[in-house]
Amino acid sequence: MERKLRAQRCQIFRGYLRCLRGDFERICTTIKVLMLQSRNDRPDLAAALVRHQVTFALGMASVEVRLLLYRWGLGAVDVAVLVRVFEQVRVELRGMLPVAAAAGA
Repeated sequence: MERKLRAQRCQIFRGYLRCLRGDFERICTTIKVLMLQSRNDRPDLAAALVRHQVTFALGMASVEVRLLLYRWGLGAVDVAVLVRVFEQVRVELRGMLPVAAAAGA
């Protein structure tokens, strides 16, 4: 019964990870489009975006490994790094949309 519960938890958690990955990719794509449409070059933002994407990908791989270990009854899964990177990218996007940010306030 414990094994079945762990398997179900892993399946649910993988669904959460898919949603998180999809949201992250949509935010990154939006930032890229805004950068392309911008009149000003932002090499600092482009470099930060690449760093965030690499950090997110490495964090996702780490979480997948930990999730596999959790399924075998070893350890726990922590997504704090993924959520932190997601939040940083989301803040970058909000900073690029001053009209939307002012309307939401």
